[in-house]
Amino acid sequence: MSHSDDLLARLAAVAALFEEAGPVVEEHRIARAEQALGFPLPPLFAALYGRVADGGWNPTGDTCVAYGRLLPLETLVDGYLGDRDPEPETTTGVRFAYAQPEWPRGVVTVMSGGCFTSVCVDCLDPAAPVLHFDCDIAAVDPDAAWTVRAPSLASWLDEALDDALDNAARPSSMPVWPQWRERIRYPNHTRRDATERPEVEPLWPGARTLIAAPADLDRWATSHPARTPVPYIVDPFGHLWLAGQGAGHAVCAGGGPVRAAGHLTLVPGDHPGDWRAANVDTRSADYPLDDACLPVVADALARAGVHRPAGLSNEILGAGLGSPGMASDLGFYGGDGS
Repeated sequence: MSHSDDLLARLAAVAALFEEAGPVVEEHRIARAEQALGFPLPPLFAALYGRVADGGWNPTGDTCVAYGRLLPLETLVDGYLGDRDPEPETTTGVRFAYAQPEWPRGVVTVMSGGCFTSVCVDCLDPAAPVLHFDCDIAAVDPDAAWTVRAPSLASWLDEALDDALDNAARPSSMPVWPQWRERIRYPNHTRRDATERPEVEPLWPGARTLIAAPADLDRWATSHPARTPVPYIVDPFGHLWLAGQGAGHAVCAGGGPVRAAGHLTLVPGDHPGDWRAANVDTRSADYPLDDACLPVVADALARAGVHRPAGLSNEILGAGLGSPGMASDLGFYGGDGS
């Protein structure tokens, strides 16, 4: 018997202890999941679902509800699509990483690590290393939020079965995983100050849309009227987000800090992908900001490929550009807005 076969047999015995463990997943469902993800699952990872159980169990064997459970395959797929795309066409609308504007390609969340942390697997690495992601740290320093919990999925599972897995391990005791920057569209994220995310109304499908390219606006416009003022925010990483129907600035920001917030009117051009911003303001009841953040808005619009008024001055509702020196300041939910 190979090590993998022995490992899977031992894991199946552990999974049998959990009433919540789902039945094994058929091969065609695994193939469908891989097609949705856009990459194959590592063989051992796929075998966890095809030969052990469809989530609902913890490889440590600890049945205490305070510890996480491996996610069902469908939830795992939906979570990945939701983290990669704020408005995925998924069956459950799952999203795990509210503090991470961009989720690394090929990294799937397999279970909760507790306290706004996630246990993830890098499916693009043949060894399938197990990663630890901390939402709280991501809001302050994205480079420190990703750490390597185990160099491979096999070693992580072996540790779990040997009761050597440290469930209380913190990122400070793990090596960082710098490759996350190579898996996102905009790798030039920088550290920003932030505080804990306040309680806000939970996000719902369509509550906010990340505008990273003109094509995102084309899709957004199919369910939102153009030439109508819409709430926007610019997140700590300089990305433009638009609020959905019934959503305000706090919901659009996921309750986190922003670099700019206000309202803008989007005017379509003569062909798809041709958009112009007009009547941009910095008024928000949720964030205490002023026109000093307008250079940040200008940069976010340019980054998204949206034409903006020359100088962002003549068509701005407000005093003008303000002090560029304040452009990197963050606004926090709960302040007195104008």
